[in-house]
Amino acid sequence: MGPAREGWTVPGPPRPILLSILFFLTCLQIRLSAEQWTNSEITASFYGDSYLWLALQDASSATELTINFRTHQRDAIVLLAAGETDYCLVELRNGRLRVRVNLGSGESVLQSPRGLRLDDNVWHTVQLSRRNAQATLTVDRQYVSHLIIPGVFYQLNIIYGVYLGGLGNFRDLFLGNFQQFRGCLKNVKFNTIEANRVRNWDILRTAYLNQTTNPEDAALQHIRWECDDEFSAKNHDPISFVQPENFLTFPTLQIRQNGTIELEIKTVATDGLVLYNGGSPTQPDFLALDIFQGRIRLQVEKGNGPLLLQSERLINDGEWHNISCQVTTAHAQLTVDGQLVALSPRSSMKRYLDLDGSLYVGGVESTRKTRLRQQGLHDRSYLGCIKDIRINEVDMGFEKILVSNGIEPGCVWDYPCSKTPCIPSAACHQVGLDSFRCECPEAKCERDREDMIDWTQVLRVNNFTVKEGGQLVVSQENIRVLWNYQGESIRDSQIVFQINRPPRHGKLEVNLVPRNSDNSFTYLDILSDRVLYIHDGSERPVDQLDLTMLIPTTMGNLSRHFVMIVNVNPENDAPKIVFPNGPQIEIVPGTARTLTADIMRAVDPDSSSSILNFTLLAPLKVSQLRWTAVAGETPPQTFSHNGAAIPSAQQQQSPSLLKQFTQADIDGGLVEIYFNGSLTDQDQAIFSVSDGISSGKEKGTISIIPLKLNIHAVANKSINVPINSSSLITQNNLSFATNAIHQNLTIGYTVIHQPSFGRLEQLYNNTHWTATDTFTQDDINTLAVRYVHLRQQPSRDAFRMRLSILPSPSNGMASKYDQVHTVHIRFLRNNLKTTHLEPLIFHTPHVIISSVSLLHEQEPIPIGPEQVIYSLVRPPKYGLMQRGGARIALDELFSQADVNAGLVVYSLDNTQNPNVPHRDFAVMDVFFGSEKKARLRGRRLVLKYEPVRSPWVLRDSALKVKEGGNVALSSEALSIQHGGVNQSCVFTLASYPEFGILQTRDRRNISEFSTRELNEQLVFYTHDNSESETDAMDVIVACPGRQPKLMFPLLVNVTLTNNHPPAPIHLGPIFLVQNASRLLTDNDVQLTDADVDSQSESLTFAHRGLANADLFHISDRTLPINQCIQSDITQGHVIIRHRGPLQAESNVFISDGDLFTTEKLNIQAEPLLLNVKDEVVAPLIPGGPSLEFTLQDLNLNTNADLKWNPLTMTIQKGPKFGTASVRNQTVIYRRKDEAGEPALETFVIQFSLNNFTTHTVMSLVPYKPIKTDKLEPILVRENSAAVITTSNLNSLHPVWEAARLSYTIIIPPTLGSISVGPAASADGFTQEDVNQGKVKYVHRVAGKLFKDQVTVRVEAPFSSENLTVTVMILIVPEVLRLNVAKPLKVNEGGAAKLKLGSLIKGIPNAEVLPVKLQLKDKPGHGKVFVDKEGRVFEVAHAGRCCQ
Repeated sequence: MGPAREGWTVPGPPRPILLSILFFLTCLQIRLSAEQWTNSEITASFYGDSYLWLALQDASSATELTINFRTHQRDAIVLLAAGETDYCLVELRNGRLRVRVNLGSGESVLQSPRGLRLDDNVWHTVQLSRRNAQATLTVDRQYVSHLIIPGVFYQLNIIYGVYLGGLGNFRDLFLGNFQQFRGCLKNVKFNTIEANRVRNWDILRTAYLNQTTNPEDAALQHIRWECDDEFSAKNHDPISFVQPENFLTFPTLQIRQNGTIELEIKTVATDGLVLYNGGSPTQPDFLALDIFQGRIRLQVEKGNGPLLLQSERLINDGEWHNISCQVTTAHAQLTVDGQLVALSPRSSMKRYLDLDGSLYVGGVESTRKTRLRQQGLHDRSYLGCIKDIRINEVDMGFEKILVSNGIEPGCVWDYPCSKTPCIPSAACHQVGLDSFRCECPEAKCERDREDMIDWTQVLRVNNFTVKEGGQLVVSQENIRVLWNYQGESIRDSQIVFQINRPPRHGKLEVNLVPRNSDNSFTYLDILSDRVLYIHDGSERPVDQLDLTMLIPTTMGNLSRHFVMIVNVNPENDAPKIVFPNGPQIEIVPGTARTLTADIMRAVDPDSSSSILNFTLLAPLKVSQLRWTAVAGETPPQTFSHNGAAIPSAQQQQSPSLLKQFTQADIDGGLVEIYFNGSLTDQDQAIFSVSDGISSGKEKGTISIIPLKLNIHAVANKSINVPINSSSLITQNNLSFATNAIHQNLTIGYTVIHQPSFGRLEQLYNNTHWTATDTFTQDDINTLAVRYVHLRQQPSRDAFRMRLSILPSPSNGMASKYDQVHTVHIRFLRNNLKTTHLEPLIFHTPHVIISSVSLLHEQEPIPIGPEQVIYSLVRPPKYGLMQRGGARIALDELFSQADVNAGLVVYSLDNTQNPNVPHRDFAVMDVFFGSEKKARLRGRRLVLKYEPVRSPWVLRDSALKVKEGGNVALSSEALSIQHGGVNQSCVFTLASYPEFGILQTRDRRNISEFSTRELNEQLVFYTHDNSESETDAMDVIVACPGRQPKLMFPLLVNVTLTNNHPPAPIHLGPIFLVQNASRLLTDNDVQLTDADVDSQSESLTFAHRGLANADLFHISDRTLPINQCIQSDITQGHVIIRHRGPLQAESNVFISDGDLFTTEKLNIQAEPLLLNVKDEVVAPLIPGGPSLEFTLQDLNLNTNADLKWNPLTMTIQKGPKFGTASVRNQTVIYRRKDEAGEPALETFVIQFSLNNFTTHTVMSLVPYKPIKTDKLEPILVRENSAAVITTSNLNSLHPVWEAARLSYTIIIPPTLGSISVGPAASADGFTQEDVNQGKVKYVHRVAGKLFKDQVTVRVEAPFSSENLTVTVMILIVPEVLRLNVAKPLKVNEGGAAKLKLGSLIKGIPNAEVLPVKLQLKDKPGHGKVFVDKEGRVFEVAHAGRCCQ
């Protein structure tokens, strides 16, 4: 075989010299490269699957971050600085920059201003500056946003390093699903400041240098250290696939019902994958376009087996070929350079093509190749060029790529082998992108170069212009042979022009019958004007004729390949309406759907979208065509064909009468269809479209079909919240969606039952959080909603919310879509964690106890070290601990901050020999500074003093034993060396273990043992089964011939076992009210556990269904719970509600998480008591404010806890002169202004509790005075009683009857008492008692006093004034003694008068006594005359003598 010849060669010096030069140049290049990267600005390209990681650990309260980037991406992660819980995340979301920061108190979000788009592929500079809680974001040095980060932690703790562009395999901190960055980054600098210590990181520069010098500190994937030219390429630029594993991806192919794919390829590859989009992992669907044996084939799988279409035309000839595919529900077709292959699917085939994931072009990544092979497809990547990619009439190119690998902009491939550069017996091989190599047996494999011919003297070619859809004769003006071929006896018909490739947008016709070939014509045809180019009317501005001229000569045929350009003058075409996804649209009744180009668009390459104007031809029946809310008042300016500004359709018509709009309005999302019908209605919209010059002849009709809305839960998981902290509510916790995936509907949440122990907050203006009871799914997705814990120490919380769709349907159907759901919150308790508690080994008598040996921290929410407190419960025995030079005594405190600052020191006691080893320990309880209760008990710090130059070596380790078990003492746990020689010693106990005993193998107690017994493991420590975690015994070691003796503690570590089941302290009986609820308290259920490491507040109380009650957590009183923990009961978070029988016994379970016991719980219920007074009286203040009456005012009495049992109050029967209402168990009365003079107001209040009802009458009394009549004294006979009548005591009130007028005796009588009815004495009475004669004065003290009095206070409910009245009591002596000591003297025959007053003179109260004179015996010698009043009588003597 002859030599292989390259199309080009590189001459050079001999090989040894060449190697030396190459070595020198390499070293020089490395040095220059290092200097270049040290001094220049670093730029890196990220390709959508790239990421960079740099090891970085830091904790700082100030951060400075600078990033320069350019990208087309709307959504991408840019940077993450990650800790265990802290992080700083920079991302793009909808073209807007977001910075998410968490310093330990929950996430805060800082965003660039609205409307500032950063996905325009222009370089942008982002600067983040943080000082403690103050954060500032600056974009392009002019757009500034501010944020105050809530919480009390200001350090950003970075542990896991910094990630750029993606996260790789990092999963320790989940913050959401991100698209990786695609574009360029430069000047990425991360600076931190802490305590005047500044640390600067140039992330890109450091990563570049570390990738070779320190690869363990940096990781890079698919990074190029410059801004790749592909990020500057335009959308229409050709794409070159130049590497064996190359590929690029676009968004998912939207071709479920029908769709089109167009592209042009140029390659010499025999096989290769051109395009592929698969289905979901559970779906077999796929669409693939590949090259098989030099031919294009299309494969479509819809679930019933693949359809295969293959073109017979070879396309691997290094020339451009046009390929188009169309897939519908009815058929599939493949067209290659105008040759059509069509196939109708089987009748049993699925209608839809369900694709998922990315659309791959040129190949796939290696992880997907297995699936391609399983689907019978090529996994070999395509090598060549692709251009003019159009998916569903939409241009796809560099600006829409998601991921790329191994591509370059422009077509860099050239295929010289297609020009036949080798002799016929030689094989031509492509070399690189644009060269070749000929292989043959001969010495010369290449043909003589025809390019030695001056073809400008042979052939002249002129391009030509044709009208769109027109035709033109190809004449000598276009193709002229200049060479004198006639002199060589060559005829015109012998010069042949072969058509290498038909025109793409037209055809060549030769008017010659018969014709020898369809793919050629002669120069004679040109001279005879028989060659005609006919344009196909397409909108492409350029076409070309790919020809080869063949001239026969005596030396063989001369050939010349050339291309003629056909320029097309466009003609205006009528626009057409297309419906890419079918002529129907689904809309939820009562909502609107935005018209998009995926639903309807006008196709007219002649016109811009602002020119194409749609017209609604017929009114809609149950729908409306209207502007969307984002249209605003002033739509964008549009222009006509000649550049003049024209008003938009929106400016020309009322919003309520929308009939016209443009394609630009559709592209801008400004037009929507509102469907106002029901689920049984349908509608049709008929449109025409115009470009202002001609109108489309075809009408476009789209059917409007109602969609039954379904709201379904994507996620409703418990939210984990640390105690006294907050947590963001993310879409991983709470996410609901609708089946209206094409409508701009979102889920609205309205909280109808607030959480019990915290509140919901919403991020306002990216600066602060405010309480809220409404938010949307978009708020959750943008991390703008959080739960904040505020009070108590609960184990759970919950809130109930009503779901609705937004915008809310306006046709009355909103309530039909509403749902109510509960969101549960679980609290993460802050616990102390032992981070370091290692033995402290030291070599000098004094040592600082640092955090390396003693460190406790709180998790999950860190606290300051000053809040972690140690209490010394067992001081060191052979030394002392000091803080700041002062001794730490028993039960004294010190903090973790003291330890961190190096203030805590241990020193050997002065009595100890510093030349021998010593052992000591201290025992501490650890707790939070805000609590007195120890969270960690008995933490033992072991102190081991090992002098540097001592001949003694003490090897000891703590014995490890299980609770109640035993362990052998061995020489591995305890041995002594002196001068490097093991010693045989005797060990004597100086103190016995507190929680165990030393025994021999036969269980004989001992206090002394030897090295031999240790070696033979004859000595055992046996634990006493107590709940002690540690034990110790002091040991004195005596080694024969060695001094001094050693003394040290031998330590024991006990592994506690859970061997005590929990038990109840209190467990019922529980007393309830029938069908009522109350809190479950410690008096009902209180649990304990004897295991020392078991916390009683964490013990579980559970049941499998109580016989006559249910348990509820106060955060959600609708869902019964079957278990709770003791702290829930202690804190009053559990409600018990009676149901069923009044008394029953149930099995309950008490558990510590491992062991459990079963107990009996008795629950008893008593009947419900609900009492209220028959009448409640209250004053009515004229012209005063409204009156409010609480349950206490209404004298309500019940044995049910009204906090947990809803009491219903309703107003019945009145009022007459005002209004009464109930709010929050308070009765509110308002008197009407026009009610006139105040009068007695009454109404009835009904109380309902657990199906029990009672009533009370409410009486409102206006203020009126009491009137009292003139009083007469009470006359009473001595030692007897007198009835008090209305003449003695009578009061009147304009409102109240006599029974409501009460008398209270304020000064009782001194000679008797007041009695009412059968009572011997009384303190008060009513006017009704007086009226009925029930009130008496009873005289009790006889003697010389015959006058008494009683003073009473007269009262009426809410009278304007109360009266005090004194009633006189006159006592009549039991015997009346007349004044008749002197006889009445009268003259004989005469007369004399005698007055009653003189007779009763001296009788007490005689002046008011009702006394009359009455003649009992007539005189014997005269007559007596008495006046009518009986007060005076006259005696007349008869005149006879007598005395």
